[in-house]
Amino acid sequence: MINTPHLLAGAAIGSEIHNPWIVAIAAIISHFILDSVPHAEYNIDGVKDGKIDKRFIKDFVKILLDLFFGLTLIVLFAYKSPYFNYIIEGALFGIFPDFLLFITYIFPLKLLKTIAEFHYKIHWFLGKKISGNILVMSQVIFSAVFILLLIEH
Repeated sequence: MINTPHLLAGAAIGSEIHNPWIVAIAAIISHFILDSVPHAEYNIDGVKDGKIDKRFIKDFVKILLDLFFGLTLIVLFAYKSPYFNYIIEGALFGIFPDFLLFITYIFPLKLLKTIAEFHYKIHWFLGKKISGNILVMSQVIFSAVFILLLIEH
């Protein structure tokens, strides 16, 4: 799943829960729940190779733009919230598993590889024939729901 829905899910959690420990744990769990739903992903093979080259830079910029877009939506819809610090915490922990995956590509340590294997297993639908419309719409629908939750606060 692209980063924006993960950011928005974590932000929505932070808008509802105001305990930093619970926000962090719930946002990480939400990441894996969302990743278990069929969704589209953009190609980041250049990052997965772990070699700093043109492909890596191109894919890294793609990731940064996605992060910027998601964080911009959060700021636009929640900057006045009295719980903004929890919202940002939730957003950051919502993408934490993908951050660990990114680190694994560069530093393939055993513990990180174990976490990455679990992360990949969550994507049960990979290799199955699922309509591209469904893969994209799942992210659009989740993102819209999470934005609505942010607007409420």
